[in-house]
Amino acid sequence: MTNRPVRIAVQLQPQHADYSQIRDAVLRAEDLGVDVIYNWDH
Repeated sequence: MTNRPVRIAVQLQPQHADYSQIRDAVLRAEDLGVDVIYNWDH
């Protein structure tokens, strides 16, 4: 068993958001310590 750090990820679903709202959500997630942020593209 190896010691690996836990990484936290979030997925944004911005179907009704504009760029500034997405950017704000990303910045808030980063402030909370999120390591990876995903966004779907379809």
